[in-house]
Amino acid sequence: MNAIAPVPPKPTQSMWSANVGAYISTATMPVRRMPVPGASLGQTTPQRWQQIANFYHAFNLGLDCANEMVADDAMDPPAPQVWEQALDAVLGFAGYVPLPLVTPLQLGGVSVEWHVYDIDLEIRFRADTPPFVLTDDVRGEYQAFRGRDPNLAYVRKALATLAARSV
Repeated sequence: MNAIAPVPPKPTQSMWSANVGAYISTATMPVRRMPVPGASLGQTTPQRWQQIANFYHAFNLGLDCANEMVADDAMDPPAPQVWEQALDAVLGFAGYVPLPLVTPLQLGGVSVEWHVYDIDLEIRFRADTPPFVLTDDVRGEYQAFRGRDPNLAYVRKALATLAARSV
C-alpha cells in the first residue's frame, strides 16, 4: 500500500503523531514531512489539525483505490510526482474546506474534487502538463472556468470561496 498520509496503522506500517509530523510513504511514494503546528500553520487548533489529518486520509483512500486497480491490471500505477503536486496544490486549504474526493486517473494521474456548498470544483493532475480545472459556482460569486490553470488562480479562488462557505 502506498500512502501519502496517516492511516490506521497495520502491523508492518509506521504512523506519524498527528500533532508533530506526517508519515507519508510505505513503498514507492516519497517521504514527506508536515510542518509542526505553530511553526508555519499559526495557532492550529487540535480540531483543525484533525481535519488536516483527515484530508491526508482522503488522499490515502485515492491511492488505495489506485493500487487496487493496478493490482487488477485495470490502470497504470500512480505517479508519485503527480500525486505530490496535487497534494501540494490544495494542502494550504486543508482544514478550511470539506474533504475532497480523490480519485486516480489513467497514466498515473489524480483528480481532486469538491461538489458542495453550490460549488463544483474538479482539478485533474497529470504528468508534464498544467492541471485541467473545471469550476462553477451556482451562486455566481466567481466566473465559471474550464481549461488549463497553470498558476492555479481559478483553483485558489474556488477554494477560498468554498472555505468561506464552510464556516
